[in-house]
Amino acid sequence: RDARQDDAEKVCMAILRGDTCPYENCRFSHDLKGYMATRPEDIQQIEGGCPLYNSKGFCLYGAMCRVGSNHITKTGENLRKDDSSEKHTEHTASVIPRDVQFQLRKKTYPFVCKRHFEKDDKQQKDKTESAENEERTTDPKESATANSTVVAAAAASS
Repeated sequence: RDARQDDAEKVCMAILRGDTCPYENCRFSHDLKGYMATRPEDIQQIEGGCPLYNSKGFCLYGAMCRVGSNHITKTGENLRKDDSSEKHTEHTASVIPRDVQFQLRKKTYPFVCKRHFEKDDKQQKDKTESAENEERTTDPKESATANSTVVAAAAASS
């Protein structure tokens, strides 16, 4: 593994983009020519060069890219592919809203599962059916009619 570089040895990302650095006391170097003179060799293990440059047409890391020999000039300028010659695929990332992130972190997110509601609906339906069955067997009107029929049949037989 490569040795870790000190921040003072790295070039400021604003300088790599060609902008002026917004920080008064930036911890990164602003000497692009000096960095290019001492820039480490590219990593040879990745075939095909910089994957960002190959997929997007430009590399965000510019001169700091460790596999950037195909998109960095000797002066440290970051090259861009011509967009008209090749269509580049856009990469998207899923973004979760901040309040949902907070709820997930605090374990207060109300998880809703369709299967959970199906179980509840089934249990509720079973309870309703069993309650209806009990009402049918213990309905006072039906039991009073049944009792009067039994009493009338008993009286008729005697």
